[in-house]
Amino acid sequence: MLQALFGFFLIMMAATFGYEPSVLENNNAIAKPGSQAGRLKVDESSTGDLDLQSHDRQHAQHPASNESVSANNPQGEAVRRTKDVEADDYDPHDHQDVAHPTSNVDTLFHLLKGCIGTGILAMPEAFKYAGYVVGFIGTAIIGVICTLAVHMLIDSEYELSKRRRVPSLSYPQVGRAALEDGPPKLRWLARYMSGCINTFVLANQMGACIAYIIFVASNMQAVVDTWTGTALPLRVWMVIVTVPLILLSWVRDLKYLAPFSTIAISVTLGSFGVILYYVFRSIPVLDDKVAVGELSKFPLFFGTAMFSLEAMGVMIPLKNEMKNPKAFGGWNGVLNRAMVPIVVLFICLGLFGYLQFGNAVEASVTLSLPQDEVLAQCVKLMMALAIFVSHGLMNYVNFDTIWTKTLLPRCEARKLSPRTQLLYEYLVRTAIVLVHFTLGAIFTNLGLVISLVGALCLSMIGLTFPAMIHMATFWYSCPSRRSFVWLVVRDGAVVVLGFVALVIGTYVSINDIIKDMNK
Repeated sequence: MLQALFGFFLIMMAATFGYEPSVLENNNAIAKPGSQAGRLKVDESSTGDLDLQSHDRQHAQHPASNESVSANNPQGEAVRRTKDVEADDYDPHDHQDVAHPTSNVDTLFHLLKGCIGTGILAMPEAFKYAGYVVGFIGTAIIGVICTLAVHMLIDSEYELSKRRRVPSLSYPQVGRAALEDGPPKLRWLARYMSGCINTFVLANQMGACIAYIIFVASNMQAVVDTWTGTALPLRVWMVIVTVPLILLSWVRDLKYLAPFSTIAISVTLGSFGVILYYVFRSIPVLDDKVAVGELSKFPLFFGTAMFSLEAMGVMIPLKNEMKNPKAFGGWNGVLNRAMVPIVVLFICLGLFGYLQFGNAVEASVTLSLPQDEVLAQCVKLMMALAIFVSHGLMNYVNFDTIWTKTLLPRCEARKLSPRTQLLYEYLVRTAIVLVHFTLGAIFTNLGLVISLVGALCLSMIGLTFPAMIHMATFWYSCPSRRSFVWLVVRDGAVVVLGFVALVIGTYVSINDIIKDMNK
């Protein structure tokens, strides 16, 4: 990870001092990333997997071939031109083979569902940190920047897939391929990029699961304590919640969780209708509300908004599952049509939730609903149920990364029996949930956990990595100096924004968590 972070600064240095007019104005003088010199080898007879190792060996044996094409080799130049023409005729969208492709409307609803969860319920508290004016403007700006970052990643994935003549690439593959096509001095970072992206994605999924446990336990505690008059500690409720979560994690096939997911979505939509009723049922006043919050609290607002709005991990899979993937991007594409109502919904719930409940608003707006009203209690239980089921789906990604892709190959290499492998699998599934519980029991403040995850993980996978990938992908594809400068300024600004948010947001969140624990 240190190498990757160091690479961010190298990219900015290269962007500032490494521009050569001949690169952009004389394309015949250098091998473009889409040419034979800059392309990963692909076995045409195979399933289309990238032969990354063979590319590394080729680069090690012929480093000069990745930077220039010799003028004394006209035959090689002709071959390069031919391959470039062939690459231009290849459209990855026309070669995607999806068994059950989704329509534009289906993808639109998937995006809407992917952004509605515990994050949006924390937006009123985020507005408390920022103030209703700064929160309104800040959420809109963050929504625009997040959407821009998704466009960067999608455009890069399409361009890199076209150069390699493969139907699609995953997020980590896009990161590695982009650096291999980028500035020559940074190509050594390519082998670390996939692991770096996977690490942040895994940390984000783990953080979301921790927030889910705290959310479910907090809402159940609020309802049961009101009914029974007891006051069990939150950590006791987390133990009660963790036991069935372990059993849920033992479900090995994702298809068995699909019906529960459908129920959870229906329950969530119904619950949001009731939450909006409580938010708008009386006219709020501005007397005790702040328009501009404290500057020291703004990183908490930024982290919460990033956690709520960002769903970068599902963007490429959703696009690749579409019947018409070309309709995903563009000004009037599915992405923009989904993000506009999402940002508007987040602003409305955050703004009016804060104006309705004021500084007494909780980390989840459900906890701010009236304790003694049956309708409010039903909403808390329904949302707890929906998030409980979502934990099983979210945890599936953690398990797939830790067990299927990391530990299982080692067990197979040691030739362990299937029964022993199955035992280890259940132990790993249980251990993952216990890790979520342990960290949740340590950091019980839901709002601070959400802010920390947003600042630590989503600022990187949602802002810095996409902008870095986009800059490296189109480093040699700008038609003019002006477009190159615009590429560097725009993408570089997003890279810096994400990295600054990572450092400052993580520091402020951890500092507040420590203060909260000391209390």
